[in-house]
Amino acid sequence: GLDAEELQELIRTSSPFLVDVREPEEIEMGSIEGSRPIRYPDIKNDPGMLPGGKRLTVLLCFSGNRSSELCDKLSKTGYDCRFLVGGYEKWIAEEFPMRYPNGRTVGELRGLPEFTNKRKLLDTPEVEELVSSEGAVFVDVRYEEDFLAGHLPAAINIPLRGMTSAEIETVLNSRLEGNPPIIVAAYGKRSSFYGQVLGLKLLRTGRNYLGLYTVPHEYSAAAPTRPHVLSWQSANQGDLLGTLGSPFRHGIQWLQGIFGHLALAIVISVLLLRAALLPLCFKTERDQALAKKLEGKLAALRKKIPANTGNTASQPLIRSTSSGQITAPTHPAVFWTPNTTPACSLPTPGQAQGQ
Repeated sequence: GLDAEELQELIRTSSPFLVDVREPEEIEMGSIEGSRPIRYPDIKNDPGMLPGGKRLTVLLCFSGNRSSELCDKLSKTGYDCRFLVGGYEKWIAEEFPMRYPNGRTVGELRGLPEFTNKRKLLDTPEVEELVSSEGAVFVDVRYEEDFLAGHLPAAINIPLRGMTSAEIETVLNSRLEGNPPIIVAAYGKRSSFYGQVLGLKLLRTGRNYLGLYTVPHEYSAAAPTRPHVLSWQSANQGDLLGTLGSPFRHGIQWLQGIFGHLALAIVISVLLLRAALLPLCFKTERDQALAKKLEGKLAALRKKIPANTGNTASQPLIRSTSSGQITAPTHPAVFWTPNTTPACSLPTPGQAQGQ
């Protein structure tokens, strides 16, 4: 990478191929003299847009993230590539020369041209009203993997940062048919910025951009039930298993409304169920441990008590206390013989002598 002083000296003494990889809407607010505008994803998709060979290419972006990512990839394929460390943010802050439209400086480092609803932040009641009464739709500008991890109901994924210019045009024409009012969901700094970029693009193509929704986790409207789920619900209506599972299902739906993610709601439900069963699990484990502890004592006591020679199936009554102690009856040994009544008593030593 190059710092601002090194880049300025390089521009003064040689002729590097300067490429501004920012969005066109960012470049409108100002750029370094002599730089050429080519969007980050366009170069990533087609590096042949650069001169290559031995000519030095210097990539420029706002903070240095896009340019460093791209430069790393190009260097591995043989391009002589550098990037401006800290990007335009550092270049402007240190007051290096810029080419501004109409000679006017930019009030914001990461400025965009003014447009309707540029700074409009929608709250949850507004969003719910716009969705229910005006049929507003959600657009999510995050990368696909982030979108698939959780998103608003029926949201349309347009990952602007990674899409080529041709892909953006195709998506805007094919996925936003009927020109519905559009709300862009913002999950952080990056998606907020690209949401504004998309809002400007939408307005310039005649579409209705309503603003950013920066608290999407508050939106609890349930997504429409899919056809195969409806079919299963209809087939299992009134079924005993379905009836027993109804409270659990309602609990998951309630948790989903709070946390906004079905997977998270299921995990929390399982954890709560396990917590509820803990006392029973502890008692079962305690009883098993006690039974294992008594095995040796029971075996030893069985050897000490004489067996009923008249019936091999007889079993002596042996008691065990809750403290784990084993006791035999104090009265004459009593045996119970299956299928015979009543029980018989063995004579005591005194009775035996009388006989």
